[in-house]
Amino acid sequence: ALAVLFRLPRGRFIVGYSLGLNGMLFRGELLPDGTTEEDASYQAIEISRHWAERDAEDEHEQEQEQTESD
Repeated sequence: ALAVLFRLPRGRFIVGYSLGLNGMLFRGELLPDGTTEEDASYQAIEISRHWAERDAEDEHEQEQEQTESD
């Protein structure tokens, strides 16, 4: 997973994540006014980590279900 950070006008940011270099871009979050670039970078990394873990859990569950149905 990759952290994604979009810088908007007036010092606002959207942070999110992407699955791989050629993967899909997933839902981002608009950060509140006054967020610094450092805070936005941190948030993007945290969101990316969170969803990478969730994706791995989902993939593991799907593999188990597939094994059980075979």
